[in-house]
Amino acid sequence: MNVNFDRFRYYPALRSRMWEMRGYSELGAEEKERLLPVVALASHHRTKAVADVSAKVEEYLEGRPRILDLEQSSVYACDECRDLLDPDNGFAAWRGFVVEQPNVIPMALLPPAAPVRDVVQQVRSLEHIRKQVVVRSRSPNTDVSTLIAIMSAVDSVNNLLIILDFGYVRSRVSALAVEAANIINMLRSVDDGARVVVMGSSYPKSAAAYDDVGAVIPIQERAMHLALGGDAAAIYGDYGSIHPNPMEPMMSRFVPRVDYPLADAWVFRRVRADQGGFERCAQMITELTDWDPELPSKVWGAQKIELAARGDLTSMGVPGPWIAVRVNLHLWQQIHYRESAAVDGYDVFD
Repeated sequence: MNVNFDRFRYYPALRSRMWEMRGYSELGAEEKERLLPVVALASHHRTKAVADVSAKVEEYLEGRPRILDLEQSSVYACDECRDLLDPDNGFAAWRGFVVEQPNVIPMALLPPAAPVRDVVQQVRSLEHIRKQVVVRSRSPNTDVSTLIAIMSAVDSVNNLLIILDFGYVRSRVSALAVEAANIINMLRSVDDGARVVVMGSSYPKSAAAYDDVGAVIPIQERAMHLALGGDAAAIYGDYGSIHPNPMEPMMSRFVPRVDYPLADAWVFRRVRADQGGFERCAQMITELTDWDPELPSKVWGAQKIELAARGDLTSMGVPGPWIAVRVNLHLWQQIHYRESAAVDGYDVFD
């Protein structure tokens, strides 16, 4: 499957985990046509076999194209992830797997300390088989020489998409924007046609760290992209309002929370179950001046908030579905983001 990379101005990186996929799947057809997701194969609830996970992703995507990546952390990894990360013979195991997946633009794997020769061999092979290939660097400053080697090895830079993934970006936006600009300049000194996505996430591990009841959390990955020069410099990507680093599951009592993504910030409210829980959280969200009463007719996530505010918590009484609500609303907001978007009174560099 070939796509026009330039047709998309938003590349969200999602894992194939249940609630991230649900958030994506509840977007409208028009919205789905306006983004190209980067989906990393990771365990999906009780499904852990990598081929079965990929089949589930195909169900969620309904035949739409996606860039297929592989989870590299042991926390969320599928059963065969470690084997597929083997760099031997130009990542032969991964190449053999990914080229058999339907509706996929293949990601060339670039794990830490991977031999450059095997990485380049992998990229060239995937380009020849699928005519398009994507490379995602999770350590852009360290990987820049490898990325240059890749650009020099492909038949055409038009077949290549480079993703510079800066991970967790909160409180590092200004420095990372400079770093990203320097790397992009180096890549475009090799070929000025280099197509680059810059992504990161500023969604915190614990929103409760900001306030015990509720707060506004600026979306700093958007600020980083704007500081870099916006769409004129690079294509925008993010983690779909998910913290980028995997977190070990732990048993703990949760405090109900509802998130309401805006264009440049996440607003959340937390209320203990014995004080109203998710219903009261949703009521507080719909009472905000930032609440858009027209959104429930357009966006599944907003509809779920409105229903909860009215007391309808069908299938919404635990945290998982509310992750899907946040992802769904965040994706919708970023799809419809305008360069002039600003959230009055919120400093996106906080």
